[in-house]
Amino acid sequence: MALVASATICEHVQELANGNINCNNVINTFHGLGETYFELAVTYKTNNESFVEGYKVQDYTGKILGEFENKLTPTDEFHISITELELDLENPGIHFIEILVNGECKSRIPFQVLS
Repeated sequence: MALVASATICEHVQELANGNINCNNVINTFHGLGETYFELAVTYKTNNESFVEGYKVQDYTGKILGEFENKLTPTDEFHISITELELDLENPGIHFIEILVNGECKSRIPFQVLS
């Protein structure tokens, strides 16, 4: 089963020719409410097995702001997944992105929203 090796919330992810990535403007605090765009870069240790990655974004009350699922068939032991997310941030507070592997939460990333 795949494991989450790292996860980063950033403004933009740049994929380099050598297979590495640059995360530009790493984010852990959003200033202002409303529509927000960002990218999530997740590196999985895959053991070369197919799996379903998923994300669930929740606000501090547990309200789900967005969900996403994607079946991955990695070709390497480590697989990098880059996902663009668009959310409507309605309330200030601490929010979370849950990273799911085959429906099971493997990591929970907090981020703060200020009004």
